[in-house]
Amino acid sequence: MRNAKNDAQAVLVVQNSGTKAAVIRGVVHHYNTGGTYAGNWDFSCLESTLNPGFTRGCFGTTYSGTRDISATSELWMNGYDAGNLSTDSWHG
Repeated sequence: MRNAKNDAQAVLVVQNSGTKAAVIRGVVHHYNTGGTYAGNWDFSCLESTLNPGFTRGCFGTTYSGTRDISATSELWMNGYDAGNLSTDSWHG
């Protein structure tokens, strides 16, 4: 996402619309091109319990002066094998 000053930040947002708690953890991969912070960075969202009806956000670093940013997220729920992995991406 970008703010009013055109700074950019990747955010992983998870909402539990189920009826049982879920154990979640995530990793977000940043890809910045141009500007002061050109390069690739990762940040981790620590493992935690997400109760039914709750939403949790994991915020990356805010970068000023980036021309282009994209991010790919990996979210694990209730385990660490490939069957519990969900991925998504954003470009802006």
